[in-house]
Amino acid sequence: MPQPYHYGFEPDEPEVPSNPLDSETILSAGIAAAASGAMGAMLLADACYLGLEKCRSAKAEEKLRALRGRAQAAWRDLIALVDRNERAGTGLDDTVYDAPEDEADRTPRDDEDEMRARLFASEVPMRTAGACHQVLHLSLKALGRCGVDGIEPIGTAAALAYSGVVGGVLAARCALAPVQDETVPEGRIARERAERLLRESEALRSQIMDRVRRHIP
Repeated sequence: MPQPYHYGFEPDEPEVPSNPLDSETILSAGIAAAASGAMGAMLLADACYLGLEKCRSAKAEEKLRALRGRAQAAWRDLIALVDRNERAGTGLDDTVYDAPEDEADRTPRDDEDEMRARLFASEVPMRTAGACHQVLHLSLKALGRCGVDGIEPIGTAAALAYSGVVGGVLAARCALAPVQDETVPEGRIARERAERLLRESEALRSQIMDRVRRHIP
Protein backbone atom coordinates (compact mmCIF):
# COMPACT_ATOMS: atom_id res chain seq x y z
CA MET A 1 0.00 0.00 0.00
CA PRO A 2 1.51 3.35 -0.99
CA GLN A 3 2.34 5.69 1.86
CA PRO A 4 0.60 9.09 1.92
CA TYR A 5 2.57 12.24 1.41
CA HIS A 6 1.65 15.90 1.48
CA TYR A 7 2.44 18.99 -0.61
CA GLY A 8 4.69 17.15 -3.04
CA PHE A 9 7.16 15.77 -0.47
CA GLU A 10 7.92 12.07 -0.57
CA PRO A 11 8.03 10.33 2.85
CA ASP A 12 11.82 9.94 2.76
CA GLU A 13 12.42 13.60 1.88
CA PRO A 14 13.03 16.09 4.71
CA GLU A 15 10.40 18.83 4.52
CA VAL A 16 12.67 21.40 6.18
CA PRO A 17 16.45 21.80 6.27
CA SER A 18 18.06 20.22 9.35
CA ASN A 19 20.15 23.29 10.14
CA PRO A 20 18.38 26.67 10.24
CA LEU A 21 21.70 28.44 9.69
CA ASP A 22 22.74 26.66 6.49
CA SER A 23 22.82 28.25 3.05
CA GLU A 24 19.74 26.35 1.86
CA THR A 25 17.61 27.94 4.58
CA ILE A 26 19.00 31.40 3.90
CA LEU A 27 18.48 31.00 0.15
CA SER A 28 14.88 29.77 0.54
CA ALA A 29 13.89 32.44 3.04
CA GLY A 30 15.39 35.24 0.94
CA ILE A 31 13.67 34.08 -2.24
CA ALA A 32 10.32 33.70 -0.45
CA ALA A 33 10.68 37.18 1.06
CA ALA A 34 11.38 38.78 -2.33
CA ALA A 35 8.49 36.92 -3.98
CA SER A 36 6.08 37.96 -1.22
CA GLY A 37 7.13 41.60 -1.47
CA ALA A 38 6.85 41.52 -5.26
CA MET A 39 3.27 40.27 -5.04
CA GLY A 40 2.49 43.02 -2.57
CA ALA A 41 3.98 45.68 -4.85
CA MET A 42 2.00 44.34 -7.81
CA LEU A 43 -1.27 44.48 -5.83
CA LEU A 44 -0.50 48.01 -4.71
CA ALA A 45 0.18 49.14 -8.28
CA ASP A 46 -3.12 47.58 -9.40
CA ALA A 47 -5.01 49.35 -6.59
CA CYS A 48 -3.50 52.68 -7.65
CA TYR A 49 -4.49 52.02 -11.26
CA LEU A 50 -8.10 51.35 -10.27
CA GLY A 51 -8.08 54.47 -8.10
CA LEU A 52 -7.17 56.65 -11.08
CA GLU A 53 -10.71 56.25 -12.43
CA LYS A 54 -12.11 57.98 -9.34
CA CYS A 55 -9.69 60.89 -9.11
CA ARG A 56 -11.54 64.21 -9.03
CA SER A 57 -8.63 66.50 -9.71
CA ALA A 58 -5.51 66.60 -11.86
CA LYS A 59 -3.37 66.99 -8.74
CA ALA A 60 -4.84 63.88 -7.10
CA GLU A 61 -4.37 61.92 -10.31
CA GLU A 62 -0.74 63.06 -10.57
CA LYS A 63 0.01 61.91 -7.01
CA LEU A 64 -1.64 58.55 -7.57
CA ARG A 65 0.24 58.00 -10.83
CA ALA A 66 3.48 58.76 -9.00
CA LEU A 67 2.59 56.24 -6.29
CA ARG A 68 1.80 53.64 -8.93
CA GLY A 69 5.13 54.29 -10.64
CA ARG A 70 7.00 53.81 -7.37
CA ALA A 71 5.08 50.59 -6.65
CA GLN A 72 5.98 49.28 -10.11
CA ALA A 73 9.64 50.19 -9.52
CA ALA A 74 9.55 48.30 -6.20
CA TRP A 75 8.05 45.31 -8.01
CA ARG A 76 10.89 45.32 -10.55
CA ASP A 77 13.50 45.59 -7.78
CA LEU A 78 11.99 42.69 -5.84
CA ILE A 79 11.76 40.47 -8.90
CA ALA A 80 15.48 41.10 -9.48
CA LEU A 81 16.17 40.32 -5.81
CA VAL A 82 14.68 36.84 -6.23
CA ASP A 83 17.65 35.98 -8.44
CA ARG A 84 20.15 37.84 -6.26
CA ASN A 85 19.01 35.95 -3.15
CA GLU A 86 19.62 32.68 -4.97
CA ARG A 87 23.13 33.75 -6.01
CA ALA A 88 23.97 34.94 -2.48
CA GLY A 89 22.92 31.63 -0.96
CA THR A 90 24.84 29.68 -3.60
CA GLY A 91 27.96 31.78 -2.98
CA LEU A 92 27.83 31.07 0.74
CA ASP A 93 27.32 27.38 0.05
CA ASP A 94 30.39 27.28 -2.21
CA THR A 95 32.56 29.04 0.38
CA VAL A 96 31.51 26.74 3.22
CA TYR A 97 31.87 23.66 0.99
CA ASP A 98 35.44 24.60 -0.01
CA ALA A 99 36.57 25.06 3.62
CA PRO A 100 38.05 22.07 5.52
CA GLU A 101 35.46 20.12 7.50
CA ASP A 102 37.82 19.50 10.41
CA GLU A 103 38.20 22.58 12.61
CA ALA A 104 41.84 21.69 13.21
CA ASP A 105 42.57 22.07 9.50
CA ARG A 106 40.93 25.46 9.17
CA THR A 107 43.15 28.52 8.77
CA PRO A 108 42.39 32.15 9.68
CA ARG A 109 41.94 32.75 5.94
CA ASP A 110 39.17 30.12 5.81
CA ASP A 111 37.35 31.83 8.69
CA GLU A 112 37.78 35.24 7.08
CA ASP A 113 36.42 33.98 3.75
CA GLU A 114 33.36 32.49 5.44
CA MET A 115 32.67 35.69 7.40
CA ARG A 116 32.87 37.77 4.22
CA ALA A 117 30.57 35.33 2.42
CA ARG A 118 28.09 35.51 5.31
CA LEU A 119 28.13 39.31 5.29
CA PHE A 120 27.42 39.29 1.55
CA ALA A 121 24.73 36.63 1.97
CA SER A 122 23.07 38.78 4.65
CA GLU A 123 23.13 41.96 2.57
CA VAL A 124 20.88 40.63 -0.20
CA PRO A 125 17.95 39.58 2.02
CA MET A 126 18.49 42.84 3.93
CA ARG A 127 17.96 44.75 0.68
CA THR A 128 14.87 42.63 0.15
CA ALA A 129 13.54 43.64 3.57
CA GLY A 130 14.28 47.29 2.75
CA ALA A 131 12.38 47.08 -0.55
CA CYS A 132 9.41 45.46 1.23
CA HIS A 133 9.54 48.22 3.85
CA GLN A 134 9.24 50.71 0.99
CA VAL A 135 6.11 48.91 -0.26
CA LEU A 136 4.62 49.26 3.24
CA HIS A 137 5.39 52.98 3.21
CA LEU A 138 3.75 53.38 -0.20
CA SER A 139 0.73 51.36 0.95
CA LEU A 140 0.15 53.76 3.83
CA LYS A 141 0.31 56.69 1.43
CA ALA A 142 -2.12 55.02 -0.98
CA LEU A 143 -4.82 54.52 1.64
CA GLY A 144 -7.47 57.20 1.21
CA ARG A 145 -6.40 57.92 -2.37
CA CYS A 146 -7.68 54.77 -4.06
CA GLY A 147 -11.29 54.83 -2.85
CA VAL A 148 -13.16 52.10 -1.00
CA ASP A 149 -12.35 49.53 -3.68
CA GLY A 150 -8.66 49.94 -2.96
CA ILE A 151 -8.83 49.14 0.75
CA GLU A 152 -8.78 45.35 0.43
CA PRO A 153 -5.92 45.09 -2.11
CA ILE A 154 -3.87 47.66 -0.20
CA GLY A 155 -4.39 45.76 3.05
CA THR A 156 -3.33 42.53 1.34
CA ALA A 157 -0.34 44.27 -0.25
CA ALA A 158 0.74 45.51 3.18
CA ALA A 159 0.44 42.02 4.67
CA LEU A 160 2.54 40.53 1.88
CA ALA A 161 5.13 43.29 2.16
CA TYR A 162 5.39 42.85 5.93
CA SER A 163 5.86 39.11 5.41
CA GLY A 164 8.71 39.99 3.03
CA VAL A 165 10.33 42.22 5.66
CA VAL A 166 10.17 39.45 8.27
CA GLY A 167 11.50 36.83 5.85
CA GLY A 168 14.33 39.07 4.68
CA VAL A 169 15.36 40.00 8.22
CA LEU A 170 15.28 36.38 9.40
CA ALA A 171 17.34 35.24 6.40
CA ALA A 172 19.89 37.98 7.12
CA ARG A 173 20.03 37.09 10.82
CA CYS A 174 20.57 33.41 9.99
CA ALA A 175 23.44 34.32 7.68
CA LEU A 176 24.98 36.51 10.39
CA ALA A 177 24.51 34.08 13.28
CA PRO A 178 28.11 32.75 13.34
CA VAL A 179 29.56 36.27 12.86
CA GLN A 180 31.02 37.64 16.09
CA ASP A 181 30.46 41.34 16.74
CA GLU A 182 33.82 41.64 18.49
CA THR A 183 35.83 40.48 15.48
CA VAL A 184 33.54 41.65 12.65
CA PRO A 185 31.95 45.05 13.50
CA GLU A 186 29.97 44.96 10.25
CA GLY A 187 27.94 42.12 11.73
CA ARG A 188 26.74 44.29 14.63
CA ILE A 189 25.85 47.13 12.25
CA ALA A 190 23.87 44.73 10.04
CA ARG A 191 21.98 43.29 13.03
CA GLU A 192 21.06 46.75 14.26
CA ARG A 193 19.84 47.68 10.79
CA ALA A 194 17.73 44.51 10.65
CA GLU A 195 16.09 45.24 13.99
CA ARG A 196 15.35 48.82 12.97
CA LEU A 197 13.74 47.68 9.72
CA LEU A 198 11.59 45.17 11.56
CA ARG A 199 10.51 47.71 14.19
CA GLU A 200 9.63 50.41 11.66
CA SER A 201 7.80 47.94 9.43
CA GLU A 202 5.72 46.68 12.33
CA ALA A 203 4.66 50.26 13.09
CA LEU A 204 3.66 50.84 9.44
CA ARG A 205 1.76 47.55 9.28
CA SER A 206 -0.16 48.41 12.44
CA GLN A 207 -1.16 51.83 11.08
CA ILE A 208 -2.33 50.33 7.79
CA MET A 209 -4.28 47.45 9.31
CA ASP A 210 -5.98 49.70 11.88
CA ARG A 211 -7.30 51.87 9.03
CA VAL A 212 -8.25 48.85 6.91
CA ARG A 213 -10.24 47.28 9.76
CA ARG A 214 -12.27 50.44 10.19
CA HIS A 215 -13.57 50.14 6.63
CA ILE A 216 -14.04 46.38 6.30
CA PRO A 217 -16.94 44.77 8.23
